Amino acid sequence: MSRSRRHRWDKDKCPKLPAHSQAKHEILSKYIKKYLHIVCKNRRIEKFNLTLVDGFSGGGKYENGEPGSPFVMLESVDSACVEINSHRDKKVNIDPYYFFVEKDHDNYAQLAKHLTASKYADKINNAIITRNGDFNFHVKEIVDCIKKRNPKGGGGVIFFLDQDGYSAVSVEVLNYIKRNLPQSEVIINISISWLIDFINNQDNFKKKIIDMGLENHVNINEIFELSKDISDNRYIIESKLSDSLRQAVGYEYFRPFFIEPVDNHRGYWLLHLSPHFRAHNAMSEVTWSMGNNMRHYGGIGTRIFDLSYKPSDEASLELPGMSFNDAAKQEHIGGLMDDLPKLIWSQEQIIVNKLVEMTCNNTASTREMYLSSLSELRQNNEIEVRGKNMGIKRGSSIDINDVVIPKKQIMLI
Repeated sequence: MSRSRRHRWDKDKCPKLPAHSQAKHEILSKYIKKYLHIVCKNRRIEKFNLTLVDGFSGGGKYENGEPGSPFVMLESVDSACVEINSHRDKKVNIDPYYFFVEKDHDNYAQLAKHLTASKYADKINNAIITRNGDFNFHVKEIVDCIKKRNPKGGGGVIFFLDQDGYSAVSVEVLNYIKRNLPQSEVIINISISWLIDFINNQDNFKKKIIDMGLENHVNINEIFELSKDISDNRYIIESKLSDSLRQAVGYEYFRPFFIEPVDNHRGYWLLHLSPHFRAHNAMSEVTWSMGNNMRHYGGIGTRIFDLSYKPSDEASLELPGMSFNDAAKQEHIGGLMDDLPKLIWSQEQIIVNKLVEMTCNNTASTREMYLSSLSELRQNNEIEVRGKNMGIKRGSSIDINDVVIPKKQIMLI
């Protein structure tokens, strides 16, 4: 699938940068920087091999010179390297390698032109590999190259797959990446407007689900029945399709979130797929840092996939969803305070880290929000907190390695 006309680079004409693309680029930049700060935290690390893959690169620059995703990657790595080494006596050598793939010939020509004119020109065909073609055609070549560079399962590898529609990258391709690079991560964009447009037509919607490779994971009949009663299908997409995708992709950790243009109700669904909890939590922190630029259409606490649709008196109204702001954060913490005691009671005792990891795919909360909710539960005398050696903690803080135990009198009640 070629990029849409609003992302078309024609000779010397660059498109205007849409607000939702700017938000995606901000997420990408923040995540790359946070990721590098995390992996380079160990001061004994002398070198780190990083590989970034942009499967739908576009033309590199926008109308007013704003960076496209390839330059967002390049500039974010440069910035992170400076930040990290400014606090280290012994510098870490972050060695980045980039793959930029673009299918459209005119777009690719502009990308090559902008790279050649940039300060990164000497890295082309060395640390920067570009390809004019379909990402699905080049994915095997890219994966094989990464396996030679990062033989230990593809650690330090992030794929950014900003497709225009919903099926340019299938579940099969994501599974291929996971099988061959089990330590890699994927950030993929899905234009949910394509799905919402067809959700009320069972035959067409089924075809779209097959195109995505989800036919064995999605209950088409259930979704079709729900759409008869719910006017805003974004709630159905998050509550039902999210869980299906999570089961299908094969990655241990899954983080869905939405970006919406300010001028319409078309939605862009970003999914972060990772084998590591630290990466999952880092993306959750990035999501909350975006505030009102993001939306959530599911439940609070550990019920992110609940169908939390609130019917309106006027069925034609589309509901705004929940922003990632301070008020929403308090709602999620309150939801955790409702949900976590039941899980703690069922386990009798559990390490905080395990509690977070076993439930994090079902929540929009960060680890710090978990700790905040547990602290309040402790103040309410609903749980007891012990250190990792099982000694009763006297201080007010709760650590990720602490053990939480339900209060016995609460259990009896």
